[in-house]
Amino acid sequence: MLTFLLAAAISYTLTDTSVLQPPKAPAMAVWTSEPATREAVEFTAKDGSRIRGWIYRAKQVDDGRTVATHPFVLFFYGSNEDLVHEEARLAWLRDKLHVNAVCFDFPGYGFSTGKVNVKSTREIALEEYDFVHDHLAAQGPRGDGSLPAIVTYGWSIGTGLAVHVASRRTVAGLILQAPPASADEMAAWSSKHDVPRLARGFVKVTVDAEVQPIYNNVQEIASISAPLLVVQGSEDDVVPITQGREVFAASPAKQKTFVEVPGAHHSDLRVGHPPAGDAVAAFLQQTAAGQPFATPAR
Repeated sequence: MLTFLLAAAISYTLTDTSVLQPPKAPAMAVWTSEPATREAVEFTAKDGSRIRGWIYRAKQVDDGRTVATHPFVLFFYGSNEDLVHEEARLAWLRDKLHVNAVCFDFPGYGFSTGKVNVKSTREIALEEYDFVHDHLAAQGPRGDGSLPAIVTYGWSIGTGLAVHVASRRTVAGLILQAPPASADEMAAWSSKHDVPRLARGFVKVTVDAEVQPIYNNVQEIASISAPLLVVQGSEDDVVPITQGREVFAASPAKQKTFVEVPGAHHSDLRVGHPPAGDAVAAFLQQTAAGQPFATPAR
């Protein structure tokens, strides 16, 4: 009995380094390579970190609009990815959907410097938006003097950053791919599915208090009125689709759409293909014609 009680008390806590897992950094030369395809951009964060990213600038197309009116999409990737992993998605956003696609490496990831932790990553996500707004979008105002729309788009753990930015800055829309609902639900799911089979029921997964905010999308999305698109695979085995539906239900947006991709899991959802690709394309097309929704001031 004593052995059982001791085993039942075992817990594994998800910390910064177990949630944010940067892959092996690519050579720095890659960041400035292919200047004809994309532009390397960087800024110094308030904590001194050098945050580096890419912008895939929209090209002029015969759609009755000028390049200056094309939206900006600020993309946040998943835990163990970096800029290089998202090259194809960023190029697709620009080439097929005619938007300005922007993505930065998290602090301590890829080409960026800084400490790998949730708190600084969330804070710097806001600075990334400010850089896009003040330096990139400001280069191409609309005919009436207003700036192009900015949409935040997150995948997996990156949805927590996209939601965080949308809750504190002005965005024209929010796209979420496989968003967790809360830290508690992700811990419960992980306890059932990530713990080795023989240890299930004995080991309980918990989430460190510093890490919890990046998972708490249901709580944070409640203040966001911007149009919302949620895309998720029906067979997602990392973030259950039920959590994505919870996030969707918690949004007060009057314009919102949930797209379930039949048969898709967490990492094999092909966002550039229907039905996900069609949904993202329609969402951004509508966004391009609209005006940003007001959110709390900086």
